[in-house]
Amino acid sequence: EPHLKKNKIIKHEDKTRERLHRVKPCPDPNRVQETEWMRDDQVEAEAWKQSTHWIEAGSGDLGKLYVEIIGCDHLPNMDAATLSVTDKTDAFVCLAFEDCVVNTDVISNSCSPRWMPWSRRSYAFSIAHPGSKLFVGLFDYNSEFSPFQEAKRFSTNNLHDQIGRVMINLSKFVPSTVYTLTYPIYKGELAKHRVKNRGTITMRLRFEFNNMQKALAQTIQLPPTEYVSMARSIDFQLTSYTASGKHDFNAWKMTTFTGHIEELQSYEVILDYVTDAMMTVWLWRGHHSMTICGKTILVPAHSITAYIWALIISYNFNAFFSFVCFAIGWAMLAINYQVRQNPSPWHKCASYGTLWMYLLFGKAPVEVHDANYKEQEFNDYMADYKKRVQDKLDEKELEMKYDEEIIRELGDDVVLGNEEVDIATERQGGLVSKVNVFRGMNPIKMILHPIQIELGKIVIMTRTAKSIIMWRENYYAFWITTGSILMSLLVLFLPWGWILRWVFRIILIVGLGPWMKIVDRMYFAEKPDLTEEQKKEQIRERVKKRYGAAVEKAEYAQIAKERSLKLQAMKAYMYGSHIVRVPHFNESF
Repeated sequence: EPHLKKNKIIKHEDKTRERLHRVKPCPDPNRVQETEWMRDDQVEAEAWKQSTHWIEAGSGDLGKLYVEIIGCDHLPNMDAATLSVTDKTDAFVCLAFEDCVVNTDVISNSCSPRWMPWSRRSYAFSIAHPGSKLFVGLFDYNSEFSPFQEAKRFSTNNLHDQIGRVMINLSKFVPSTVYTLTYPIYKGELAKHRVKNRGTITMRLRFEFNNMQKALAQTIQLPPTEYVSMARSIDFQLTSYTASGKHDFNAWKMTTFTGHIEELQSYEVILDYVTDAMMTVWLWRGHHSMTICGKTILVPAHSITAYIWALIISYNFNAFFSFVCFAIGWAMLAINYQVRQNPSPWHKCASYGTLWMYLLFGKAPVEVHDANYKEQEFNDYMADYKKRVQDKLDEKELEMKYDEEIIRELGDDVVLGNEEVDIATERQGGLVSKVNVFRGMNPIKMILHPIQIELGKIVIMTRTAKSIIMWRENYYAFWITTGSILMSLLVLFLPWGWILRWVFRIILIVGLGPWMKIVDRMYFAEKPDLTEEQKKEQIRERVKKRYGAAVEKAEYAQIAKERSLKLQAMKAYMYGSHIVRVPHFNESF
């Protein structure tokens, strides 16, 4: 739980007339006189020193994740309403990782707080799954017992003001490497929340595995769903915002419903990229640069690969199923190559060869980069990418404009050519004219809210699939690619023509032979000597057998539900009645 030291902001001048600041949240217990008052540059230098107090958290056994919160810059003044010059943001950080949640100390009255090495700022999380995400939430501390907060709780359940949050994908980082990271902070996940950041947060991060091969093998299977229990609703609000964000996508809102539809429609642009990729392969356009005799040329590597496969299939159609498996891995490798064209090491994924080195040797070469490495190249790359996206949108708008012009020129001829004649009488009034009568019942919510929930599930699945396909989830993309290539090699040597021919023969001989008459008499034909009661019983058994599978499935579902309720009750009894699910994938963006 965050704790606020009740010390005022006091500025002091020493004998050299230099302005000193009281160190927050407290001075170093081992150097009280030296660290009670410091200059700005001394506070900054002290914050970057190695932490002296680490807090263990988590229950995994694969390795450790070490996180140090260094500081924040340019935070909004969340206490500006108090009209006090010295009353500013009382910042603290909440971190959620797998099955645990921790909070730092509160740094009072500062829009650019720094956490000292001896304060509660450094944590050693035990890792249970290599693909887990670290969620970081930043809050402004408010006392539970102040009159202002008591009045505020009548309108909101949030005691501490939400400043912003960050999701960190650890799979993009190299193990046993120290990272100094600065992230922009945004309050929410929607586009309107991400127009302008609310400051930055800086942290130091490192993670290491006890056995890299074991950790990578662990990613073959999905991790179990992680839940965190807490006793107080205040802690629930903190954890819920940190792990899931500001916006509740399950609550009914028309903007959420339309947002889901717009997001799904936005994936139409993928068709343009797929079309461009297919045209590149078909027309032998060069894309892979090679240097031969001092001259750089673009080699159509994918066109060559496709042509070789086409020749193989044309002479041996048994290789078609092998090609289907290979095509999945081939596409994943092509996307990996394209993503790695980004000049910034912070935005590119690990190469396929690097992940193989982890699997075989447990380590890979480490690259060391300074801050803002290749910043100009990255800015140029992103500017070019945005320009290409905008050109696609402009082209679409131009096509729609020309469509409208041609339709206006041709008039009703185009419409009549595609219109079915409806001879039914047109209804007058109806539900549309009587919507106002049911406005209090909100019939739109009754109809569209279940659809919104299902759309939300589809959106989360598409976001997850996109993360894997774009190699943001390195480990899962690696196993899909490797599995596809290995399956292609395995299937290549199977005589599919002979297998399918004999499968068809067996089905034909067994299922269509003259002995089916015996099957009819034993199982399907009605017995003529049955009484009326026996016929009713036979029909009853037939109906019962029809629903047997559904009943068995319902029983399993009921058992699973009872186990979940028991687990929930036990967690509530031992840890608290408020439970938050910590997502494994990035479901918010």
